[in-house]
Amino acid sequence: MSTRLQDPAILVAGTPSTASGASGLDRAGLVQVIGRGTKVKFVLDPFASAELLESELRTFLGSSHGWFAGGEVVVDAGIRVLNVHELQRLRTIFEDEYKVNVATFECPAEVLQATIREVYNVPVSLVSEDIQAVKPPPAAPIDTLFVKSNCRSGRVVKHPGDVVVFGDVNPGGMVIADGDVVVIGALRGTAHAGANDAEGSEANIIAMDLGTARLQIGTRLYQHMPGKTKKGEVPLPVIACVRRGGVEVMPFAGSFHRRKERKPLWQERRM
Repeated sequence: MSTRLQDPAILVAGTPSTASGASGLDRAGLVQVIGRGTKVKFVLDPFASAELLESELRTFLGSSHGWFAGGEVVVDAGIRVLNVHELQRLRTIFEDEYKVNVATFECPAEVLQATIREVYNVPVSLVSEDIQAVKPPPAAPIDTLFVKSNCRSGRVVKHPGDVVVFGDVNPGGMVIADGDVVVIGALRGTAHAGANDAEGSEANIIAMDLGTARLQIGTRLYQHMPGKTKKGEVPLPVIACVRRGGVEVMPFAGSFHRRKERKPLWQERRM
């Protein structure tokens, strides 16, 4: 039996009757139904006999015209402690005769404690706790840092997320990100993506124009020395990522998932 819940407002009372049981109690109110929302509780009179309760329960459910059928209820025994056979008979009335599912039978923990001590002469202390797994709050997403200027020599931009630079990263300038580094301009300084990653970082460095630059992804270093370009040649956007244990630089066509299909332009130069 579980610990008794707090009683909400009474919605429906037991059906009145002029008949009396062996205990001399008026049958009116021997079975009460209380509830709030979808939670319905049948409260049994704590002083009536089991036979009288069963009779009144059948009368009450029979007069409800199937209103509770298919639902789930809690049965509150109050200060009475029903034996196993009584509980089974009550459950049969609910479920087999009137198609009402019994979620649980209830009585106060202190009543059950006293009964066990009296019947079995065993000191018992019942503890009822709602133990719920404590889930850590989801980590707040880290916003992307947008730098809307050139990163000049001596300037260091550091951010725990992705960094997008709308401009050039000049020689002596440095961009460090725990995520990706994207340069919408010429990258001629230092870019370090996946700064908190170890081996096999999935971070990327993307630049619209890659000049003489020092690239690092996770723990992998790469020094890029561009070759000679023809006069009037348009700079080629590139992407750098970790592949086959080193840093590879390849053309960037705007699709991350297809980059592994392309052959790298340059291999890692270890420093």
